[in-house]
Amino acid sequence: MVTRRSNLRLTNVICFLTKKNGLKCVTAELNDMLYAGEEEKEDLGKTFILAKNRVTGKVRLIEVGSALLKPILKVDNDTPQVLETSHLELSRKFGSKKQKQQMEQREKLKVNVETVTEQMQNVTQAISEDKLDLSSYNKSDSDDFYIPPIDRTADKPENVYDIDKILTEDQYEKIYSELEEKDYAAEYTPFIKSIATGKKLSNRQTVLAVYANSLLKYSVTMAKEVSKKNFVACTHSPTLNNIIQANFSVMTNGKRTRPTPYKDKALCHA
Repeated sequence: MVTRRSNLRLTNVICFLTKKNGLKCVTAELNDMLYAGEEEKEDLGKTFILAKNRVTGKVRLIEVGSALLKPILKVDNDTPQVLETSHLELSRKFGSKKQKQQMEQREKLKVNVETVTEQMQNVTQAISEDKLDLSSYNKSDSDDFYIPPIDRTADKPENVYDIDKILTEDQYEKIYSELEEKDYAAEYTPFIKSIATGKKLSNRQTVLAVYANSLLKYSVTMAKEVSKKNFVACTHSPTLNNIIQANFSVMTNGKRTRPTPYKDKALCHA
């Protein structure tokens, strides 16, 4: 059981497995109201959060899920409201001490539907609707979405990827001209540095090294940084920056975002 404090009243949250279908069910008490809902299924994968121990520096992955909670409304339609009210009044006036306590408890447990509706409206007033462009997720069902053009019939490792299909000839030439006389190697990640240092790279290999390095950094950049208007994925080449933003992010309601599939795609291309 988890206890958390909201802006309304102290809330108790309980998670348990239902016997019928084995799904996780979450119940929460908010302002004397009971809310419940089952954990939503994730068909395409699982969601994890990364927790870091500040003392040891170690990290661990924790699987998380989400649940949509709805108020539990119990309305007894079999008992007429008039008879129920009369019964409560009689018990309150002439009943024993135990009966009076039972009636008080029953009154506390009664749910006023209008009050609940008003409460839900107040909670949701500050929530704004954000229409997501889900077309980008439809493309991510195939492996071809994540990896560069690949020759699946190649008999040698060096023939698996055709560098002529990763970028066009004009793009190679323009990007290399933008990289000339710039200290791009100083920003290499340790992985790219271990590959490129001490080797004589061709112009195209140099462009691909900077491309891969920019994608590695892009994949670990925080999402809120990517959504900024002045965000630059590659500071050494405007052309390469435009290519990265065009192929590894999407526009949602006039704002550039990087959904998880596009983040994974950037890492695979790197």
